[in-house]
Amino acid sequence: MELAAKQKIHLSNVGGIDFVDGKRKLILGVIWQYFRKDMLKTLGDLTDEQILDWANHRVSEDHRVGNFKDAKLKTSHFYFHVMKSIEHRAIDWNLVLPGDNS
Repeated sequence: MELAAKQKIHLSNVGGIDFVDGKRKLILGVIWQYFRKDMLKTLGDLTDEQILDWANHRVSEDHRVGNFKDAKLKTSHFYFHVMKSIEHRAIDWNLVLPGDNS
């Protein structure tokens, strides 16, 4: 949590205990912020819409999302497919579960 704060990752309503307790939504929120921060380093200073357009063009049509509140994002599969498009060895698909909403 200290590292995230130092890197200016938004931690509102998230604490170390949430990671210990395995609160997936909060953990995925922090992971998304790291993902976004890294992508901005790679892509430059882009708007959310430009980032989404870039990411959607990297994945197959059936994995694309409409916006950053799209229900498909709950499983993180969209992010996995974006990462795979950048480096095919980044995801061990044997470890990927179908996902749920918890």
